[in-house]
Amino acid sequence: MERYAAEPKSGKDIARFATKVRRALGLQNVQWLDIVSLLEYMPFLFSDFHFRVVADDELSRGVQADTDPVKRIIRVRRSVYDGAYDGKVRDRFTIAHELGHFFLICEFGVRFSRAAPDAKLPPYRDPEWQADCFAGELLAPSHLIRGMTAEEVSSTFGVSRTAAEIQLRECHRRN
Repeated sequence: MERYAAEPKSGKDIARFATKVRRALGLQNVQWLDIVSLLEYMPFLFSDFHFRVVADDELSRGVQADTDPVKRIIRVRRSVYDGAYDGKVRDRFTIAHELGHFFLICEFGVRFSRAAPDAKLPPYRDPEWQADCFAGELLAPSHLIRGMTAEEVSSTFGVSRTAAEIQLRECHRRN
């Protein structure tokens, strides 16, 4: 499988961008972001954006969702879509992650370079880290989680305890 390195982006820049997206959508102070509704609303924001809910066996083994930046489409397994609709934290994060790929590509363009399969990418060049960073800030914004515990962030914002801990740690690191 080919690996790609993305244009460098700092966690702080990605967090600012996720905040900008929330603000543009009028969601800056929303705690529990309805990620499924946001995904369903995307074609109204971007006329060339599409998403498809696909059978679980349509995507490769282990792939929960994917984003095609050229065709501007996000494909989500049926079980992930249904899980996100039901509030399952992992599935909510998966959709937010794929939206991260889409939004970051829209904002920063598609400028990837091939990376050697065994090369360790620094996080700021790793498109998967970048999408995770965006998803964390989209679902649990720094300005709303300050002073909370990981348990409070998890239950209030609908993210896993691990995602809450990472977001709290990164929130402190960025400030």
